[in-house]
Amino acid sequence: DVSNKIEEKEREKYISREQFEAYLLSRDNDLFNPKRERYNKSGMSKPLSEYWISSSHNTYLTGHQLTGISGVEMYSKALYRGCRCLELDIWDGGRDEFTGSPVPIVYHGHTMTSKILFEDIITALRTFVLLHPKTYPIVLSLENHCSMPYQQAMASQLRTILGNLLYIPDKISLQGPLPSPLQLRGKVVLKGRRPDDAGDDYDTEEEAEDDDQLTDIMSVKTDKATPSDRASPKYVKIAPELARLTLFHGTKFSSWAKSSQAPNHHMHSFSETRVSTLCKRKQSHHWIKYNQTHISRTFPSGKRIDSSNYSPILAWSVGCQMVALNTQTPDEALRVNDGRFRENGSVGYVLKPSLLMMKVETEARTTHLEIQILSGSCLPKPGGLSDGDCVNPYVKMSLFDCHDGREMYSTQSTNHVTNNGFAPIWNFNDSYHFDVRNSAVAVMQFTVMNKVVSLTKDDEFIASASVPIACMRQGIRSVQLFDENMTRSGAFDFA
Repeated sequence: DVSNKIEEKEREKYISREQFEAYLLSRDNDLFNPKRERYNKSGMSKPLSEYWISSSHNTYLTGHQLTGISGVEMYSKALYRGCRCLELDIWDGGRDEFTGSPVPIVYHGHTMTSKILFEDIITALRTFVLLHPKTYPIVLSLENHCSMPYQQAMASQLRTILGNLLYIPDKISLQGPLPSPLQLRGKVVLKGRRPDDAGDDYDTEEEAEDDDQLTDIMSVKTDKATPSDRASPKYVKIAPELARLTLFHGTKFSSWAKSSQAPNHHMHSFSETRVSTLCKRKQSHHWIKYNQTHISRTFPSGKRIDSSNYSPILAWSVGCQMVALNTQTPDEALRVNDGRFRENGSVGYVLKPSLLMMKVETEARTTHLEIQILSGSCLPKPGGLSDGDCVNPYVKMSLFDCHDGREMYSTQSTNHVTNNGFAPIWNFNDSYHFDVRNSAVAVMQFTVMNKVVSLTKDDEFIASASVPIACMRQGIRSVQLFDENMTRSGAFDFA
């Protein structure tokens, strides 16, 4: 009996081969550090300027920037994907046929995109917040092109529909540091215009570069643009009723010295082209310092009429909080964004690294990665289909990085394994090397592709995972794979 008890105690020190295999493929052994993936409430009490915030551009569009359909459901989709900054382009609509009151509408101005009601979007937001009362603040980026009566209607609808879910700043909250995500939990916050005298004219050229590019493209496509289409007003009067509801006041950039002296609730928006230009001019450190106390929002170039995306890495590297992407397009750049905001429980807010909060200019930490791809498990067919040919999977590793104000991108791929998506095994002797120049910001993306043996078809996307370098763990790890909508359900449950 004594010897049997000793043997049992010895066996308890070990696990079986089956248990070890289960552990290797479990979330506990994921490449993404579980400590970084878990929600951390204690880290949510800093000012908003100290976070990266998952952001969407032209949220209402389902596809093409010039001819696409607008949909209220796109706001719900963006919110469930983790976005916490949503954009609305609001214009004068018609009048209500019964009351005669103004009806603000949302669409991509000067284009053939369809129109939806501002009121319907706000109702959808209210539904989401009521279902998720502990959500961290949802910022509405209002591109306001409305005349005074329609702005007053917007303000009335915001107050009536959202009620106490709408954050209305007072004079005290507009002084000193910005509020924290924890203070604004369960609230909808407005970004727009809040001039000192709300009845005064205010410059609205914040996104003029983007709008001009889009109007020029539209005139080429349709040959219908008139001088009045191109000459949209440079100044718009802001209704006091709407201004009083607004926290973030968008202003035009002239210099970092001037911007840094402005109140903390003043902010800037930059196109991706402007981001690249400012970084190349060696202004990164000034921008980083500005973003320690103020907010910057970036958005795609107006030339991206197909709703493709730019890499968010460069904007993140200078501390930009709201790096807005076309969330309707599941491309590489959006998957990089998904990986970044997988951190902190996917609540849409991630504390910026200490590198971006230093008062003195600090060199980014570099590192070297060596990766070996050993095997796969339960890889689905493209699109998660249940039937079709066996897949020929290979893995593409892509490093999204930046250095000295410039984006850096490098990619390497394994060979493909023929007709085996269940348990493919790659060459153990192959290793892939990457030099990371900014490990605080860089993201590694693993994409599983299906090799298509055809001269007329491209290889097919199967699944992917993006992991920030700062969230990686060394060792023999598993990589949980996601579909193009950043979910692990159905055929992707065990991939």
